[in-house]
Amino acid sequence: MWFGLLLLVGLAICLLWSALGRAAPGWSNLPVTLVGAAFLLALAFVMYREGQAVRRLRSENQLRRVALQAAEAERDVAVGERKRIAEELRESEQRFKMLVDHATEAILLLDVDAGTFIDGNPNALELFDLSRETFLEMHPVDLSPPTQPDGRPSEESAREKIERALTGEAVVFEWTHCQPGGKQIPCEVRLLGLPAGDRNILRASITDITVRKEAESELRRAKEAAEAANSAKSDFLANMSHEIRTPMNGIIGMTALLAGTELDDQQRAYVDMVRESADWLLHLVNDILDFSKIEAGKLRLEAIHFPLRATVNRAVAALASEAQAKDLDLATRIAPDVPETLSGDPARLRQIIVNLVGNAIKFTARGGIEVDVSLDDSTDETVTIHCFVRDTGIGIPPELQDNVFEQFVQADTSTTRRFGGTGLGLSIASKLVSMLEGNIWLESQPGVGTTVHFTARFALVAAGADSIGATASPSRNDGSLPGHSPAKRTAAPAGADGDQAARVVPQEFTPARQLRVLLVEDGVVNRRVASGMLTSWGHRVEFANDGAAAIALFEAGRFDVILMDIQMPVMDGYEATRQIRQAEVGSTTHVPIIAMTAAVLDEDRDRCLAAGMDDFIAKPINIKSLFETVERLTGSTPSTAVAAPAATNGSSPPASTAADVAGESESEGDVLDLEEAAGRIPGGRAELQAMAELLLAELPGMLNRVQEAVRAEDADALRIAAHGLKGAAVVFGAARVVSAARNLEQLGKDNQLERAERLQGRLVITVDELTAALREEFLS
Repeated sequence: MWFGLLLLVGLAICLLWSALGRAAPGWSNLPVTLVGAAFLLALAFVMYREGQAVRRLRSENQLRRVALQAAEAERDVAVGERKRIAEELRESEQRFKMLVDHATEAILLLDVDAGTFIDGNPNALELFDLSRETFLEMHPVDLSPPTQPDGRPSEESAREKIERALTGEAVVFEWTHCQPGGKQIPCEVRLLGLPAGDRNILRASITDITVRKEAESELRRAKEAAEAANSAKSDFLANMSHEIRTPMNGIIGMTALLAGTELDDQQRAYVDMVRESADWLLHLVNDILDFSKIEAGKLRLEAIHFPLRATVNRAVAALASEAQAKDLDLATRIAPDVPETLSGDPARLRQIIVNLVGNAIKFTARGGIEVDVSLDDSTDETVTIHCFVRDTGIGIPPELQDNVFEQFVQADTSTTRRFGGTGLGLSIASKLVSMLEGNIWLESQPGVGTTVHFTARFALVAAGADSIGATASPSRNDGSLPGHSPAKRTAAPAGADGDQAARVVPQEFTPARQLRVLLVEDGVVNRRVASGMLTSWGHRVEFANDGAAAIALFEAGRFDVILMDIQMPVMDGYEATRQIRQAEVGSTTHVPIIAMTAAVLDEDRDRCLAAGMDDFIAKPINIKSLFETVERLTGSTPSTAVAAPAATNGSSPPASTAADVAGESESEGDVLDLEEAAGRIPGGRAELQAMAELLLAELPGMLNRVQEAVRAEDADALRIAAHGLKGAAVVFGAARVVSAARNLEQLGKDNQLERAERLQGRLVITVDELTAALREEFLS
């Protein structure tokens, strides 16, 4: 506007100036010119300022448009973000609801101030057996019994837990809920406060623990029953141990009297064996009694003054004769700084030492045993001694060392067979050491020896009591520990003639009548063992090498009993028995058939009975088992009587079955166990030698049959050949041969001959070891 007005004024001045110039020429035009020039300058200035203002306005308008566009863009982004957040929140709520609805536990929300439920998942409704509408109308107090199992009122206990949860603590506790019908439900509850402004909201997760409570109750009842059974067992063991002592004392006493009478060499050998067995049985009874006392908590320690050196020396001296019998050195060393007189239970200390030294002697064949006692620790009132028993015996493999102090545990399954014992000695020693506030441990290396350490705490008797120096045990032979003479192997009672001894019938094995026995056995060694037992009882024995030959002999003659091997060539024992039973159909005869087999599982016995056999004895044959089984089936029943059907025979295998097959342990075990052989082969040393010579003659052929079966890849022939070799070797306690042959026999049964050639090599090695041992013992 201003610009237009100035332009008009400027035009007017210019026109005026032009008119004046024409009317008054000369100097009189100068002011007008100046005024016009000034006006034009002002006009130019105004026009310049107006242009700047216009440009500024345009720039500001542009900036406003940009700002407006940016604001619109931000608005669009904000709107989109709000939509995205709203969508995510909606999805999150859906996921949360799905998690809550499908949770395995009951979940509910509680408005603490209002005392009402806000929500609950389906599991909560199911737990309380309520509809959603009813659930939301109920007060939380209505879902709990008046009092909880701990006796507190439910409302009071709940209020305390809710207050803790509202402070932010996650409260977990067991709670008893109830349904409207009154059914109570043991639960585990987790309370957690949720942020909700000025409202107090709780989330409760509830798990039904009915099954867990029932399991805990059942476990508690089982524990109580086990404790009661354990107590009853301990009481039974204690009572039986005491009861057994009375007849045992009679046996030991009468055996001692019998040993004082006039006896021949064979009778004296039998008496000595009875006395040794009775002494060992009494030792086992004592172990069982001590163990039962410890388990029952009835073993009490004495607190009396005793001389330590004399106690240790007497304990070691008691075993001197056993060590000397095996040509073992037995030495004792007691450190000079060990106090002479202590207070405690010397009998239990002596028992520990006797157990450890006796164990060392048992497992040591050459060398010796050293007992060392030193001072471990002392105070003004007590002293702890450290004792170790070191031997040069067979040692214990590292993987078995942690278990030897457990009850009924020995280093391997062949230990009891080879050396005897219950596996209680070290367990009892360990428990006694614990009662003496000490520890027991061992160091051992197979083939080198074992050192068993233990500590024991005793009270000091008198301050300043000095030791009297080291005392050597009277059982020490020459002052050195390393052994010099090899262990003696006891094979059989000495001085007995083989043929004569084989026919001596101890009173224990006097049959009701003489029988005619058919012995069906393809193994020469097992046939010799069984026939030796039978003929020693006065029975007549005829032989068959296989089932087919047995049937022919059965049809040709009359027998009182048949002893039937199972695994045989041509025809096995099952088929032979079935054919014999078929032949008896329609007659009044029933000849008892007793299976002889190394397979002793229940299914093996069932198969024997199903085939028509009357009973079952395990290989290697046990004298007592064979005698009792034959007598039970024939002693009062003539051969023409009709026996009960085999299928209904409910008799069980002889009690010694497990012991009879102990020689078939899976462990490598012995090359040769003459003590075991002597217990199975009647007739003394002469019969043992005859059997050994027979086995030496048979071994090459038996091994050759195994090798031929392997070369021909004939699984059935391998099974039969390996079974025969195993049966012959087990009589002599040749555990290594038995193990190798058993493995090959199993390959034959399974028809898996891929490993047969490699295992055959192992069998050859073990047979060579057995052959060398037999030659050294009997032919050198």
